[in-house]
Amino acid sequence: MQSNPSSPERDTKSVIFQTAFKLFATHGYQETSISMIAKNAGISKGLMYHYYRNKEDLLLEVLKTVSLDQIKPANWDNQAPPKENLKRLIDLFLDYIQHQTYIKRFSLFLHLQGQHASEVLKLLDANISLWEKAFEELFLQLQFKDAQGEAIYLLTMLDGLALRHISKHSYGIAPMRKKLFSKYGLV
Repeated sequence: MQSNPSSPERDTKSVIFQTAFKLFATHGYQETSISMIAKNAGISKGLMYHYYRNKEDLLLEVLKTVSLDQIKPANWDNQAPPKENLKRLIDLFLDYIQHQTYIKRFSLFLHLQGQHASEVLKLLDANISLWEKAFEELFLQLQFKDAQGEAIYLLTMLDGLALRHISKHSYGIAPMRKKLFSKYGLV
């Protein structure tokens, strides 16, 4: 028998999930305890274990749900010129940095803390690889000599911009968008 989508059990699990996500994004995974999540969710620590075996299971669910998968660089227009698709992907990444600060902060914390189970690291690495391959493919189409190097360079620039934006020391998304578009002849 399936549970009602709006049942109290589903609502409690959703509250735990949202609370954990915000705490992981604000304090990092290592600094967020099950007790902290339970307290902020307004439930007992024991009830947490009814829904999740441990903190890592909760992390995996959060990661699978709110990771960069939401902005996978798929489904670009195969008929469009590569420069147009490059511009779309850069826009997508920059818009994500600007408007999804919690998700980017969460992702950066996980990368920086790096002491996670292989399943967590596989998800993070797969996401990075996806972006790298998408940019590399576009740079190959644009006939860059070192397409892979250029893809890594661009991702490094975007990650640095994200870090500056999250730390409130941003150069500003708009000026950096203009600079990146100029660098790649996308204006």
